[in-house]
Amino acid sequence: MLTGRVDNFANSHLTGWAFNKEAPGEHVIIRVNFGTQIVATGIANILRPDLPKSGIGAGDHAFRIELPSNITSVNGLMVIAQSQKHGEIALPIATNDDRTLDALFNSFTKRYDSALILLKQEMDGIKERMEERGPTSDHAEMPDLPDDLAQRLIRLENRMESAEVFFVRIDEMMRQLVVEKKKRRKRFLGIF
Repeated sequence: MLTGRVDNFANSHLTGWAFNKEAPGEHVIIRVNFGTQIVATGIANILRPDLPKSGIGAGDHAFRIELPSNITSVNGLMVIAQSQKHGEIALPIATNDDRTLDALFNSFTKRYDSALILLKQEMDGIKERMEERGPTSDHAEMPDLPDDLAQRLIRLENRMESAEVFFVRIDEMMRQLVVEKKKRRKRFLGIF
């Protein structure tokens, strides 16, 4: 199954990604049409570090295609991802709302990942100190632990639960956006 998206159009270049889930090693051909005329082509084979994190192969499925200088917007463009074995699809072009949502999600993910790294480092440090002391049943000989460790663990658990709720809400919002977009596309094409 082919999937992908045009992420941006700036400085006469279209950027995005395209991926064939049935053939993850394939680099699909990108064709840009303006009306019935092909105005540019390229291959989705550029490495982009965020793609594997999103389950998009090894990450080498991005594209950057230069368009003729007379094309100044995405209006009238149709971007096609074409597989040699599995057909072709028209790629959706990201809206400003899509890009804003992407930026917010990426910002949240970076902050969440950083907090988890810091927590792991702190827990590893505590574990090392406890291993250095060896087994003990005397609480007086416990290694130097933060006085507020129990409260910090409770706060962390609450934050993780909040993050899980946040991700569930984001997933639901994304599903609703996809459904609405499909409805609009069907109305635009005259399919009810």
